[in-house]
Order: sequence, then structure tokens, then C-alpha cells
Amino acid sequence: MERQLPLEKNLKGSSTRPAWLIQERAVQAIPLITLSLGAWLWAISLPNVNLRGMTDTGLLAVLPVTFYLALAVVTISFFLAEFEFHSSPLMLGLHLLLMIFILHGTPIILYGPDTMRYSWSWKHLGIIDYIMRHGSVDPYIAFLNAYHNWPGFFAVNALFTETAGLSSALSYARWSQIYNNLFFLGGLAILYRSFTIDRRLIWLAAWFFVILNWVGQDYFAPQAMAYFLYLVTIGILLTWFRSWVGPDSFGLFKRLRLKRLESWASWLFQRSAGDVPRKIADPRQRVLLIEAVILTMAVITFTHQLTPLVLIVSLVLLVLFQRIYMTSIALLMFVFENVWLWFVATPFMAQNLPSMIAALGNLSGNFSQSLISLSSASQGQIIVSLMGRGLTLLAMLLAGIGFLRRVRVGHVDLSAILLAIAPITSLAANSYGGEILFRVYFFALPSLAFLIGGIFYPAGASRDSRLHMVAAIVISLVMLTGFLFAYYGKEKENYISPAEVAASVYLFNTAPPGSLIISGTADYPALIHNYEDYTYVNIAQEPIESRKTVLQDPVRTLDSWMSNPRYTGAFLIITRSQSAAVDMVGSMPTGSLGRIEKALIQSGKFTALYQNQDAVIITLKDRTP
Repeated sequence: MERQLPLEKNLKGSSTRPAWLIQERAVQAIPLITLSLGAWLWAISLPNVNLRGMTDTGLLAVLPVTFYLALAVVTISFFLAEFEFHSSPLMLGLHLLLMIFILHGTPIILYGPDTMRYSWSWKHLGIIDYIMRHGSVDPYIAFLNAYHNWPGFFAVNALFTETAGLSSALSYARWSQIYNNLFFLGGLAILYRSFTIDRRLIWLAAWFFVILNWVGQDYFAPQAMAYFLYLVTIGILLTWFRSWVGPDSFGLFKRLRLKRLESWASWLFQRSAGDVPRKIADPRQRVLLIEAVILTMAVITFTHQLTPLVLIVSLVLLVLFQRIYMTSIALLMFVFENVWLWFVATPFMAQNLPSMIAALGNLSGNFSQSLISLSSASQGQIIVSLMGRGLTLLAMLLAGIGFLRRVRVGHVDLSAILLAIAPITSLAANSYGGEILFRVYFFALPSLAFLIGGIFYPAGASRDSRLHMVAAIVISLVMLTGFLFAYYGKEKENYISPAEVAASVYLFNTAPPGSLIISGTADYPALIHNYEDYTYVNIAQEPIESRKTVLQDPVRTLDSWMSNPRYTGAFLIITRSQSAAVDMVGSMPTGSLGRIEKALIQSGKFTALYQNQDAVIITLKDRTP
């Protein structure tokens, strides 16, 4: 009996563990070990990066080999955890979290606490500053009136900034690409669970979303906030208000004697039912869910211009194809949007309606405005642009393959297809400031990522295959290569150095109200304080004849502009990021801003009011404040 005691203790769970259990736990620790290795490689990559060494391929020129090794290790580790070791949701979530920090946190950490990525982020701080000073917005304001007519994002952040006792939103705004992507994953979790019950496919789709989200619409802006609410709205409706097609749902086709169409529709809707069991909410839950949907739709309506239109089209398609039965919700969103456009945002509509009508239906024009001219771009920017376009086409191609694989095993992901199609209609509406293609891709990405995941898990009963794992790793590494070029390739322009911020702060603290502020391009931290007090001129966006005049005779032209007595003062600011933008994109000949600066200073009529290593502020000698 005594000889059996160790075995009995073992069976009762004493400190002596079976060899197989120890081995299994050791194996399960492999993803944690490889994940830690990836985090360490990333950490040692950052301290010695020389931002001054950036070329026209951005951060790619200065990041060390260990950074790229970190991405490869985390990628391999994720797929080992997903395919080989069937790791816990916590482990898979840690992989996604680290990948988000590597991809989006790297620029934030490298650039430091006194600045923020993207020059256009700074104007959002200017609107928040306006609301904090005035306690309201001005829909009739002359400059950036769209933000005053859709103020939801800015009002929320002004309230938060004041409540937190902060003087500016910069301290948390600079981290926005981290927390926005985490919010997106939360919205995707709701949406994807309405597509499938296969947890493996959900994690895989989330992974592809993270490494394909290269268009930079996750920064501190209304789009990110509205996008998250869009995902939540669609996810709730497809989960708790989903339409369940019965056998007599196609009576219309039958009455019209369209037997083939009736048969096709029946097959389509039966296959698109998916594997998600019906979720039935009790009356109290239904009321709360409907209230949540109405609230998110209302916030979207007064937060962003484009998202409400995409949401309306998405809801209409989901209702028409019997994905959801809440017809009234689609109608309500349509009412929300039209009430806001014609009764609240009337100042903006009155000013911009003619141009909006002119752009309506102009598919080729709206499309072409989203693409830079490769003939005038630098060699590095040509590569960056082609990589971004190639990555987008690759995502669409792989999504098509995933869709077909799912169809072969009996799953027609109709909801995902409809949500991918809905934003395409925006191409016919407007160029959206030359960004419409990026926004279309951004809204279609959740569906594209899910369908790409379907390549590897076409059905719930799909077996884990090492061949599939290797293929997924290779595809992910190819995607990451495209991502790095497309996302980091413009950082010489997107990086706003602390010296540029200091120059801009000096300018807005020095220029008297009523001044004229001229810049080479919009790529500098503008509109920091009291933005409504100034008139702004951007040389690169001037009409072509006016631009030529400046380039041919900068002294005489800028003298006439800056000596105009209608302005209380006049200042020209030229920064490193402006010069990078001109030289990379080709909006003006290479070196134009440097030549303008040199000509003004040598003329004797102008003086450098402020200058540091990355910026110069020039004014007329006889108008020096």
C-alpha cells in the first residue's frame, strides 16, 4: 500500500506532476517566450534611431534590423499560438496588443512627448482650444467651418480636457493611434461574432485587420471615433436584430413566377444564415440595445460627414437582403442625417452645395484625386505609393479567394460582402478632399480581413494545418512589408519635430490678431491657439498662376502680399516638414521653399524673426512686431 501512495498523491494533484503535464505546460509557454523575444527586440531597436537620417522612404531608412526581426518573431509567435498550440484568448490578445504597439507606438515613442504625428492633427487641437475658450462652436466661421458644423468629436474632447484639468489635449492625443486601434478591436469583436462562432477565424480576422490598416485614419480625428461607433452599431444590429429567413420568405418571386430567381434567393439566404445561433434578447435587453443603437447613430450624425452616409447605405443593404429586420432603424438614420444636413449644418451646406453637386457622379475625378501623381513624386515616394496600392489589391484578391473557399463549404458571407460593397458608393458622391479611396478601403477592411481569414478556416470543422500556418506566416510577412512602406514611407513629412512645434508656438503667441500667416504647405503645427484670429495662405495650394508668380519672383510677390494694410501683421513660416512634403510629392519644384527663404533674406526687405534648426519665421523689416 505504501508503494502506491506516491501514485495516489499524484492523482490527487500533489506537487509531483506527471511528465506529460509538465511537458504540455512547457510547450504552452513557447508563445509567451517568443512573444517576449519580439518585445525585447523591439525595445532595443528604439534608443539609437536617428530621425535626421530619414529619406523619402521615411522611417524605413533609419529603423534597425532588430525592428524588422521583432515584427517577424511576433508574427511567427502569433501563428504558433493560433495553429500549433491553441493558446488562450489572453495569449492571442497579447500578440495583437504588442503588434499594435510596435506598428503604431514606434513613431509616438521616437518622436517624443512634445509633438504629435501628422500636421493635420494639430488643427484638431485648435478646434478644441476654440471650444474651451468660447464654450461653443461657430457654424458660420470662415475657416474650417466643417468642424464647427460637425462638432461631436471636438466637443467630447474639450469636455474631457477641461474635466481632466489639462491645458491642451496633446498629452493624450499623441497616443490616439494606440487606443483607437484597441477600440477598433472591441468593435470588431462584436461584428465578427455576428459572422461566425469559430473563434479561430475571429482571431485571425482581427490579426489581418491590424496589419492591413495602413491608411492612417486612426489618428486623433472625428473619423476614428465615428468608425468605432459604426462597427458597434452594425455589430449590435447583426447580432440581436438579425433576420431569420423562413421557407415562405420568397413569396414575391413565386407570385411573379420567377422560379429560378426564387430558387437562387432561397439558396443564397440559407447559405448566408451562417453558423451563428440566434440570440434572443428579453424585452428589457431589446429596449437597452435599441437605445444604444439610436445613441450611436445620433453621435455619428453630428460627429462626421462621411460615416453617416456609409452607415445609411450599409443599413439599407442589410435590410434589403434580409440581414436585419429593423427597417425602421435604416429609416431613422436617414432622417437623422437629413435633419442635420438641412436644419443644423445649413451654413456649411449653403457654402459647399454647388461643389458637392458638381462632384456627384464624377467617379473618375473622385478616384484620381486620391492618388498622387507618380510623374512628379520622388523615387522613394513612387515606391511607397506603389506598395500601398499593391497591398490594397492583395487584400482584395485574398478576400476573394477566402470568399470562394467559404462558399465551397456552404458558407456565403453575405453580410460581410454587403458591408464591403457599401462604402464603394461613396466614390460617386465626393472626392472627400482627395481621401475618398482611403476611406472606402478603411470601411471595407473589416470584411476584407474576415474573408482573408476564411482562406485558412473556411469552416468551423477545418483542421489546423502546418501548411496553412506556414502560408499564413508568409502572407502576413508580405503584408507587413507593404504596410511598412505605405504607413512609414511618408514619415519625413509626417514627423513634426519639437523644434517645429516651438516655432509654431512662437508664431501664434507673437502674431497679433488680424495677421496674415503664409506657409509653404500645410505641413506644420498650425492653428494651435486662437486660430480664428488669422488669415491663412498656403503657397502650394494657391492657383497655379499665383504659385508660379511666387516661384519666379518671391521677393516682389510676397512683399505685395505681406505689406497689405488690411492685415495687422504678416508672417511666412517655413519648416523642415514643409520642405520634405514639397520635395517628396512634387507640389512645387524640389528645393523651392529653400530658394524662397534665401531670396527673401538676401533682399534686405525681410528679416528672420525667429529661427531654429527646423523652422524659420520671416516678416517684413518695417512690420516687425
